[in-house]
Amino acid sequence: MSINREEALRVKELAQGLMKKSDFTAARQLAMKANKIDPTMENMTHMTMVDQETVQKAGASSPP
Repeated sequence: MSINREEALRVKELAQGLMKKSDFTAARQLAMKANKIDPTMENMTHMTMVDQETVQKAGASSPP
């Protein structure tokens, strides 16, 4: 396994942990970073899209 692939997997795991803690903005940033490091990783585009939708919904439902 290449170093880049290992780093991308590490960053992806961090992003998944942040999503579980509902820190969607930071999770999305890390998911995008993982995708940039290794664009061949599975589900990264889906992960960033789902996260973006969640952030938008959370922002819309937040009180002013």
